[in-house]
Amino acid sequence: MPRRIARPRLIASAILLTAVAGATAAYAQCEPSPPVRQVLGRYERQWRPAHFKADRDAAIAILLAGLGEHPDDPFLLRARLRAFDRDGDPEARLRWARALHEQHPDQPIHVVLHAEALLGKDTPTVLHMLEALAEAHPELPQTYLALVDVTSTGKFQDQPKMQRALAAFLERCPAPLDGSSLQLIGRHGTPELRARTAAAVRQRLEVESGPALAEVWEPLWNLEFKSRPPGEHAAERQRIAEDLARLERTPQANELEWLDVRRGGYGELGDRAAAARIEAVILRDHPASDTAEEIVRDRWEKEHPPESRRGAKQLQTYLREQLAAAETWRRQWPGDPSLLDTWFNALAAQPDAPVERIASAADEVLVAAKKEPDWYSWYNVPPVELTVAGELVLHKLRLGEVPALIEGSYRPVLARLERELGDDRYDRQSRPMQRQLLEMLQVERARVLLDYLAAVKQPEKAAEVATDLAALEPTRPFQRQQVLEQRARAAEMLGHKLDALMLYRAAVEANAAMLPPALAGSDPLAQDVDRLWQELGGTDAARALLTLAKPPAPTGIDASRWERPARPLPPFTLADLGGRTWKLLDLQGSAVLINVWATWCVPCRLEHPEFQKLYEKLKARTDVAVLSFNVDDDVGKIAPYMNEHHYTFPAIPAREVVDAVVPALSIPRNWFVDRKGQLQWEQLGFGKAADWQQAMTAKLDEMLKQQ
Repeated sequence: MPRRIARPRLIASAILLTAVAGATAAYAQCEPSPPVRQVLGRYERQWRPAHFKADRDAAIAILLAGLGEHPDDPFLLRARLRAFDRDGDPEARLRWARALHEQHPDQPIHVVLHAEALLGKDTPTVLHMLEALAEAHPELPQTYLALVDVTSTGKFQDQPKMQRALAAFLERCPAPLDGSSLQLIGRHGTPELRARTAAAVRQRLEVESGPALAEVWEPLWNLEFKSRPPGEHAAERQRIAEDLARLERTPQANELEWLDVRRGGYGELGDRAAAARIEAVILRDHPASDTAEEIVRDRWEKEHPPESRRGAKQLQTYLREQLAAAETWRRQWPGDPSLLDTWFNALAAQPDAPVERIASAADEVLVAAKKEPDWYSWYNVPPVELTVAGELVLHKLRLGEVPALIEGSYRPVLARLERELGDDRYDRQSRPMQRQLLEMLQVERARVLLDYLAAVKQPEKAAEVATDLAALEPTRPFQRQQVLEQRARAAEMLGHKLDALMLYRAAVEANAAMLPPALAGSDPLAQDVDRLWQELGGTDAARALLTLAKPPAPTGIDASRWERPARPLPPFTLADLGGRTWKLLDLQGSAVLINVWATWCVPCRLEHPEFQKLYEKLKARTDVAVLSFNVDDDVGKIAPYMNEHHYTFPAIPAREVVDAVVPALSIPRNWFVDRKGQLQWEQLGFGKAADWQQAMTAKLDEMLKQQ
């Protein structure tokens, strides 16, 4: 039994709900009513292209108007709750949900809303609230979906409890025409639950139609894919082809939502010609849409693969072409923060960019940032204002604005990352991406601050920066090398040249383990070591004593990425796309490399050409096995991806197994399993290195030598 945490007022309010007559009627729905679907559709259409807070406020106004007509509707209320998340304001979310619960303590929907708002802050109380509500009102389906959220991941993961909650929801709602519910079932349901739900939903779609049902088709296809073993996915694609032929004939076929559904469906089929035909219609009829922007930018990236930016000259060519493209894009989709970010960074990277152009671009970006106080996403580190501050310092422009820009952008992002790391469902070790982003943010702030202090000739103020940097404990060598470099700069500004010398030396040594052999010895920081050595009176005769007696051999792979996994690999029996069954028990006796990936993961896509070459080299060996675990929620996308790139390594849908090992997913990962079937090491991320294949092979051979 979980430890009961006393929250008498919250728990009591849930238990007292049994006395409320008629309050369950609205909440007992399994899906939005037709009028509510229309409101939600208008809201999503307004929100989808919204780039600034004023645009999002207009979308929220649609929700609020709908709630004026349907004040107790659970779907509108939950949409309003989630809008706070999308708007980057979790504290306002909690205040809103708590106030509604206090105003309406006898309505079940407000218990659920309050519980969802507390998730991550006080998850034990959330669990107690929802369990009490389910006991008091077992007929309410949405309570069980909320319980699935709580018990499906992190410290509160409880597979039996989660499956019972999902089954309870489906007993009450066997055929929900609601995309979010279907996605949850696809993510967490058993094959039997998925198959039963998919059949029931398909039966309803045979007789029901309407524009709001566009959101149902892709989750349905995903349910059906997951209901079949991979060897039967060809039959599912035939059924999708029949669905698409039907959708082509509907009156709303050329509306954006339905075009997007058909585009996704042809993607599941791997029919690039048909998908391109749909994309052409979108670009012609809906050129200002976010979907059109996504199509254009995806095409451009495919035309400019990573290979096109490997050397210094190629990188500059790529950045010039990116700048030209971004100039066009920002005129076509004005105000998109991600486009402005791309444009400004490409412009700043031009070595011959006129100062006047940098200044006017900075103004444009900063005006946009003021319109969007939450111009941030989990991957956008450093924030754009910090980037602008760095460029102003570099070009000696408006230096008086720089301190406010640095702190005004740093503090909100720092607070958000700290909130994510403080989620009580995870420990900090379970949030590697957030930890790395936090370190990246702190180092970049220090770099820009030191540049600024040097520009305004205030080196004495570097002491505070040095203190902040000394408190950092980076988790990756790349960040460790950057911290050491900035600490060395601060020490030198403060006149501590011997400290600076040793810190630069440590940074060079940290970098040596990351550089491939072809680049070993080319670290520009070594020049700072030589410069300070000479300034301090060192001689050439003794210079060699400053280096390590035996420098670490470069591996090409960041050595610190080899980590001991926090959890063991559970026994598994899984089928790959070709129908072959893989069992952990059968792999014993071999050293096993498992690549963990998804089709949407950019670093995974960069890694796969090397992984395919490695697979080709090792597939004939009987003492090693090379395979991959895919974590796509939409497993129908795996085969088209593999076929498009002509990859032949075993691709195994394995999200549930990966979740059992990694409580908060970050990819790519490479797992190394010993001959006893024990997961011994994992390597995180992908950094292109000349000897990547050799390093991975060496790790497998190392595993074979272990007793």
